[in-house]
Amino acid sequence: MTALSWLSQFFLNTLFLLILYLCQRLWFQQSRAWWRKRRWPLAPHLILFIGLMAGVAWVFHFHYAYLPPGLWWLYGLLAVYFIGSIPAAAVWGLWLGLRRILLRRPPATAADMGRRRFLNSAAGACALAPLACAGYGFLIERTDVRITHVSIPLERRFAHLRGLTMAIIADIHLSPYFDARDLARVVARINRLRPDLITILGDFISFRTTIPVVMQTLAPLRARYGKFGCLGNHEQIKQVQNRVTRACAGVGIEILRFSGRELAIPGGKLNLMGVDFFANNRCQDVRSIAGCVRPRDYNVLLSHNPNVFSHLGAMPIELTLAGHTHGGQIRLHEGPLDITPVELVTPYIAGLYRNQGRYLYVNRGLGTVMVPIRFGARPEITHLQLG
Repeated sequence: MTALSWLSQFFLNTLFLLILYLCQRLWFQQSRAWWRKRRWPLAPHLILFIGLMAGVAWVFHFHYAYLPPGLWWLYGLLAVYFIGSIPAAAVWGLWLGLRRILLRRPPATAADMGRRRFLNSAAGACALAPLACAGYGFLIERTDVRITHVSIPLERRFAHLRGLTMAIIADIHLSPYFDARDLARVVARINRLRPDLITILGDFISFRTTIPVVMQTLAPLRARYGKFGCLGNHEQIKQVQNRVTRACAGVGIEILRFSGRELAIPGGKLNLMGVDFFANNRCQDVRSIAGCVRPRDYNVLLSHNPNVFSHLGAMPIELTLAGHTHGGQIRLHEGPLDITPVELVTPYIAGLYRNQGRYLYVNRGLGTVMVPIRFGARPEITHLQLG
């Protein structure tokens, strides 16, 4: 990590912790005032709030792959508070500021008092909305796997590939929040699609001990021209690249590590290539795959990090498939509004991108990291068709 990237990461982490502190301070003050109005003893409130903050710290620092059985619901509810309380505090804090400006005078009539109660209730409902969205993302959207159908145009010289289909998944991250049963349902749905080719775009695991379960669950996948994959940053973090590669080979999944495989398709060939995960400051190193490119074939690159798409140079790679972003995992996307933390690290969040006749597709993944919540970024199986 360069000094500049370290400083920027330190700044972002410090800024986030400051925002988190200010939000929790606001909720402490507001809940204490509410508690005091009811003339309840203040000591239990302090104990409860300290317990809640300990829970937030637990969510912030503890990876849920390590969760003991029976604690995943508690962790999930704390994660809902952790994610929802920040925008909720912003909304409520904004209302408190406006209230001081707009409602400085005491109410003159009963009607004025009624209007104030209505405005307070409306502001409270708006403040609760982010918590409700986080709860929805935890309870519903987290496991609501969608099949996305995508068509990629072909040049005339690749007419032999017209109609070829690929099933694409990424970011399995097996955990109590996306377990073997969830993955088995995904495998069954892929097999019902009868794809010609299956690609898995890295992050098979979050935790070493889940490797056998992941492989056993992926074993029933079937595709006419085979099953292929690349490695992600979590294989790199856990230093299990070779172990995952061998385990995948044991269930018929070929991991492409700076290598390619020419597939014989009736009428021609398709050249499939794969690279290991590149950090953002090393994405230009994707050009090391140049020796595997076949200029006369249709070239498909598997890369966990979508940012390599901006560094392909003159290499004639027609299609790049990537994951890593989880589609933002928590994303507000309505019309021109598009807000997600992932925008800080990549312009390629989810879906299809085109640049000078080349295509990139970013799969939203299946599992979650950091918090077991998805909002505006449902888990995805991509059913991609050429032509």
